Amino acid sequence: MTMFIPVVTTQTVVFQIIYRMGLVNKMPSVILLYSGVNIVGIYIMFNQLDAIPKELDESALIDGASYFRIYRSIILPLMKPACTTLLIINGIGYYNDFYIPNLYLRKNVQTFTVALHKFYGNTATPFEIVAAAILLGIIPIIVVFLFLQKQIFHSLTGAVKA
Repeated sequence: MTMFIPVVTTQTVVFQIIYRMGLVNKMPSVILLYSGVNIVGIYIMFNQLDAIPKELDESALIDGASYFRIYRSIILPLMKPACTTLLIINGIGYYNDFYIPNLYLRKNVQTFTVALHKFYGNTATPFEIVAAAILLGIIPIIVVFLFLQKQIFHSLTGAVKA
């Protein structure tokens, strides 16, 4: 049900809370807002957990492994593709987000999209310069994806071989 409520409808109350906490124009406000519950993330993690066979846990218990060892040695490595997928999806979303940083970081602290907006702004900035700035902003996303693409493709092929 929370997917049907737009984030913008709750921003008046959230802004008042952040303002009373004294976090407006400070980076912890954005970090606090981004660390909330992500419904898509919960959905991806539950689906990945459901795909892990219960027999792996049972066989590890029979072999004498503790619950922490089962989590660390079996569950966590099998959850790595889902965690990597969430890292890429959320990372790109947070990196490209304009609304929350523009609302809560009004002065000196800026994210890439807010700085690009202020750079382009109302002035007659040549499009070539703006295109170059956009290209520079895309480079970190491409680098992260290139380093993590193996994990994403691993999640598509399956973690347990028959």
